[in-house]
Amino acid sequence: MTLHRVAWIGATSRIGPAILDALAQLSPPFSTTILVRTTAKPVPSYPNTRLSIIPDFPTLADLKTALEGHDALVCALHPSTLELQLRLADACVAAGVRRYVLADYGSVESDDSVVAELISLFRNKTAVREYCQRLMEESEGRFSWSSLSRLLGFELRKGTVGRAVAGVLRKEDETNGKVLYVQSFFVSQVDILEAFEAVSSGKTLERIDIGADEYIEEMKREMQAGSYEALEQIVCVLGLTRALWEKKPNFANKLSGLQEEDMRGIADMIVGEIGEIKS
Repeated sequence: MTLHRVAWIGATSRIGPAILDALAQLSPPFSTTILVRTTAKPVPSYPNTRLSIIPDFPTLADLKTALEGHDALVCALHPSTLELQLRLADACVAAGVRRYVLADYGSVESDDSVVAELISLFRNKTAVREYCQRLMEESEGRFSWSSLSRLLGFELRKGTVGRAVAGVLRKEDETNGKVLYVQSFFVSQVDILEAFEAVSSGKTLERIDIGADEYIEEMKREMQAGSYEALEQIVCVLGLTRALWEKKPNFANKLSGLQEEDMRGIADMIVGEIGEIKS
C-alpha cells in the first residue's frame, strides 16, 4: 500500500532539500504538505506541494491540526529537537497519520553503544524511535514508524535519500516498524581517493595514514573544544568502520529500488563541477 498524502517537517534543514529535490522528480508524484515554522528560511517551490505555516513553538493541538488528512509524516529535523519530535509522534496518533518516517538518517546506527558514547545527540534518535515503538504497540496498527540509515554526502548528491524515503512511502506494509539500511556505496577512503586520482589526469593525491581510533581521539578533543566539523569527522569514521549494512536483515536497497553506484562516476561528476583537485 502506498502512503500518498505526505506531510514534511524540516524542509530547510541540511538534509531536507536533498529529500524534496529527489522526490519532486519521481513519478507518480506524492501529494505533499510542507510544515513551515513562522521564522523558518524560505522554502523553494516544488510541484504538487503546498505550505502549511505552524508556530515556531507548536503545541500538540497546532500539530494535530496541521497533520489531519495526511497518511504520513516525514521528519528531517536536527536530533537536538527531541521534544518537538516526540510531540510530532503524539500528533500523528491524534490526527490519524499512519506512518512517521523518523529523522534517523545517518551513516551509523544511533543505538550502537559506541556511537551513543561518542555522540550524545544520537541518543535522541534512539529515544524517538523507542517512543514511537511504544505508540505503535498501543495503537493496535493505527500508527507506525520507519527510519533509514546510511546516507553520506555522495549519496545525498545522487538523490539516494529521496528515493529511499519514496520506497518507505510506497511499501507501507514491508517497512512497518523497521530501521532500513540503504547505501549507494560501500567503499573505503582509499577507494574514494583512487577514484578521484583516476579522473584527475593521473594526479597523485597526498595520503596521510592514521588509525581510526587515533583519529577519533584527536577529533574528540576538537569536538570538546566546540568544533562541529570534528563531530562530522567522527561520524564519518564510524560510518566507514561500523556500518556493514549488507549483512543486516533489513538491508533494503532492493526494497527501495536502489542500486550500487559507481564511485569513479561520482568522482568524475564532482571534478567536472569544481574543476581541478589540488594535490
